[in-house]
Amino acid sequence: MPALQEIRVAAFAPVFASFRRMLGDSLYELVQAREDEAQSELLASLPAPGSPWELFVAEVAGEVAGFVAFRLNQETRVGEIGLNSVWMCREL
Repeated sequence: MPALQEIRVAAFAPVFASFRRMLGDSLYELVQAREDEAQSELLASLPAPGSPWELFVAEVAGEVAGFVAFRLNQETRVGEIGLNSVWMCREL
């Protein structure tokens, strides 16, 4: 899981920084910071027993390069892509 967290942090850093720039520091801390921080816990919960999510990990040259979570509603046959990250700038 540490490699997935490392990729998640690197991939989402520019996204979170753009939120901070758009909202400003005060508003960001008020409305967005907790959501951004909770993403680590979300990733850790995806492979947990009983989780409705499937987690697939991509590798390049034997090293973790990314991941994607998805789930399928068996009743509606509608799928949902959840948290995902690919960080090809990572040194392999």
